[in-house]
Amino acid sequence: MEAVVEKQEKFILSDFVVKDLLPKADSNQFELFLKERGFKSSGSKSTKIYNMKISLDKMADENFNDEMIHVESFFLDQVRYTSNRIIITYPFEMSVTDPLYSIRRFENFIGESIDELSFSKFFDNSLKITANFSKIYQSFSVSDEEILKVEQIYVRKVKYSDVKEKCEFVWIEIDCTAQEVRIHLENNAKNSSVKLQGKPMAMYKHFSGKLQKEFLVTPLPNPQEATLFKMYRKLTSYAEQEYLNKVESYQSEIDDFTNVMIDTLHLSNDGTMDITNRIKWVFVRQLIQNDFDKFLKIQQQGEGRVKSILFHYDEGGTINANSGSSDDSDVEELDLERQSAYFDTRESIYTSKKLFSITINWTIELPGKKTKQVLTRYRAYKPFLMTHFLKENVSKGAYDNVFPRIKEFEKLPL
Repeated sequence: MEAVVEKQEKFILSDFVVKDLLPKADSNQFELFLKERGFKSSGSKSTKIYNMKISLDKMADENFNDEMIHVESFFLDQVRYTSNRIIITYPFEMSVTDPLYSIRRFENFIGESIDELSFSKFFDNSLKITANFSKIYQSFSVSDEEILKVEQIYVRKVKYSDVKEKCEFVWIEIDCTAQEVRIHLENNAKNSSVKLQGKPMAMYKHFSGKLQKEFLVTPLPNPQEATLFKMYRKLTSYAEQEYLNKVESYQSEIDDFTNVMIDTLHLSNDGTMDITNRIKWVFVRQLIQNDFDKFLKIQQQGEGRVKSILFHYDEGGTINANSGSSDDSDVEELDLERQSAYFDTRESIYTSKKLFSITINWTIELPGKKTKQVLTRYRAYKPFLMTHFLKENVSKGAYDNVFPRIKEFEKLPL
């Protein structure tokens, strides 16, 4: 009688994979990945992953192990991007005595090797997720004796409002080269099942404390209000230029008028009011208001269009802040596509040279001469900068294109 050979189950569809990891995956990106890897790509996400499992189980061990590297890489990207659309960023200082300065120092500090500390529980059939954050992934990027980057994933079960319980993923990057920490969060409202809230400030306090204890990574302040002002200035000034040039062609007349009025009214002109400049901008404002639709179209032709802002007066007031703390991520912004809003705040912003929040519609180029708009909000909290990709899941391509742009504005003179 011929012996029956039992098929080996290599890729196990655990509860975590089916109920928590798979829902995190973007449907279009999952379909594209399956096509690229030669798997069946039709049907629902559940059908797709079941068909992928069948194909993986049939593979020889060597091919299976190679393919699982690609499968895990795909799901890692799904955790890092897609609905993890909020990134909080803060710098840290690293010296030659710090653990992350070199592999040797780190291993001496921890008492274990980097290989022993690198792990992934993505496809661990025994993985159980609780209401407390647990670390399910950790990797180290190294070069010679240097640690370049540490990456971690934390996950917990949480219930938000009346939505059913779900997994909340947090991706952490410790970039030792840039001396910067980036924490990728989901956009969650107030939860109703655990004490630790998922909002940016609460997550910053929780995870910066963890990193300080684990790696001696001490956060430095990250005041970015001046950078957000520079973004606002650059992305609006080029659209204003045509109208400004027209008024400045009459600069001598404006100067003469200002001087006559100062003398007539016996005013002392100590420069604090910058009367000449204010008069000039009254005329610029009127020209733009008379041509506002064209002005907005000019803005749309640039790399990014400023949609709205939130400005805090130095005296403590806030333009267009609804009730609640200025640190609340739900505070509404001022719509700059309304004429009055655009002009009524401009002078105050230029005087202060600071912005708490700005929302920009970035234009990114796609293959085939196509473009895509990526709506992104920046908020300058005192300890960190928040970058929030709005409206839709973020892909790795959109993230890689948009996220680094702020660095160029940081370099601009104030």
